[in-house]
Amino acid sequence: MSDPLPCRSVLVLRADADARIGAGHVMRSLALAQAWKAAHGRAVFCGRIDSASLRERMEAEGFECLVPGPAAEDTAACLRDNGLDGSWVVLDGYHFSTDWHSSLVAEGYRVLVVDDEAKLSAYPVQAVLAPGHDARISRYATLPATVVMAGLKFRPLRAGFMECRRDTGSSLGGTTVLVAFGAADSANVTCRALGALAPLLDARDLVIVVLGPLNRHGDAVAAALSGLACRQELHRDVADMATLYARADIALSAAGGAAWEMAACGLPAILVPVASNQEAGAAFLAAAGVAVSLGGPQDLVSSEFTDLLAGLLGDEGRRSAMALAGPQACDGLGAQRVCAVLATLDGEEPKHGWSIRPARIDDLEAVHRIANDREVRANSFSPEPIGLEDHTRWFIDRLGRTDCALFVIEVEAVVAGLIRFDRTGGGAEIDYAIHPAFRRRGLGRRLLRDGAALAASRLGIGEATGVVIDDNAASRRAFLAAGYRDLGPRRKQGRDCRGFGLALTPART
Repeated sequence: MSDPLPCRSVLVLRADADARIGAGHVMRSLALAQAWKAAHGRAVFCGRIDSASLRERMEAEGFECLVPGPAAEDTAACLRDNGLDGSWVVLDGYHFSTDWHSSLVAEGYRVLVVDDEAKLSAYPVQAVLAPGHDARISRYATLPATVVMAGLKFRPLRAGFMECRRDTGSSLGGTTVLVAFGAADSANVTCRALGALAPLLDARDLVIVVLGPLNRHGDAVAAALSGLACRQELHRDVADMATLYARADIALSAAGGAAWEMAACGLPAILVPVASNQEAGAAFLAAAGVAVSLGGPQDLVSSEFTDLLAGLLGDEGRRSAMALAGPQACDGLGAQRVCAVLATLDGEEPKHGWSIRPARIDDLEAVHRIANDREVRANSFSPEPIGLEDHTRWFIDRLGRTDCALFVIEVEAVVAGLIRFDRTGGGAEIDYAIHPAFRRRGLGRRLLRDGAALAASRLGIGEATGVVIDDNAASRRAFLAAGYRDLGPRRKQGRDCRGFGLALTPART
């Protein structure tokens, strides 16, 4: 195993916030910056942040804010001028094109692209973050060594939500309702929500309204609040939303990034999609039992919504069930996982180590990406590329068989390699592969040694054997390092090979 590279201790987040892009990308970047700073050191924002409150928030948390010119070359020059050569650069925003990616990589930067919609035809970078609930690795055309972090387990949430401990229940015996509709709420959905709440709340209840940094409807919202019979609080541009989530019994909210924060905190919510790209996420959270989803702001004035809201306000048991389901859907550790993966790609040993476990159906596309790598195919006895449809049938079949054991090795929820044991008599034949980004880290040795012990328990085998094509020197070294004995030369499918074997102690039945 080669010596690890020195970890680059700086994370540069290139995210713009203006009327066209909005503040959501900056909030995701802020979550990554917080996690990186806590675990690895310095994080720097690089971009034009029009919102003074957002800039102040970043600076208050100790993050530098650099303002380069508009082009990728300007960003590279700005980073060089500030001693940030070779840093990780995070690009979050759909205006960052493939040319942007290639330009920064060519300048020697390691690039993470955040893109939950797979909008580009290619991603020539070291890592891609796709934090959507429906993210699929197969949608991203990447380099062989690119690591794709896909799914809610990688969704970046700002600091504080995992520590959120909800203390619900008003001292007056009423219900606390949180109303929050994002950074701008350009359609002033907040006022519609307050109108729907008005006939259902009394003096025992409390409404907490949060207006984002770009909201321009403060006077109208204050007027709507004054007409309510309940207690009320109005907050503007809140940095610590977790504290408010902890106080609330239920939320009325847009279905953007805040919906996932509420889920992680176990806060039941009625979600109102205010943009088309929020609809699928709201439907997912509703199906997971975390929230209830409306069709849109127009539903707030319907009698059906009034009945729904009244039912939830009066059903503590249902709200408790929704609260328990939230962290199961989104556990709030995504930013920490992403940063741990980036540090591992820089040569650090993973904080939580490498873990080997049985493969699951949700590993299907990660396994397909590794198995289809050009080098893996070149060292295979079936070198042709594998189509995803054929792989899906094969993978499902293997998971269901009793004479096959399939394991993956992962780091912070990223599948870094796989190994398969096919039982033949009292032994099993081995096939394994490592993701290109994680080679030369000793993972082959770990899989061959520890995977064989797991296979002995699962399959009841007394020996594991592997056949390696002569040209594959790295695999030969891995077998020997894992304690396998050299079984000598062999011929398989017309190719010169070498066999390796390891005696095992089968599990007692």
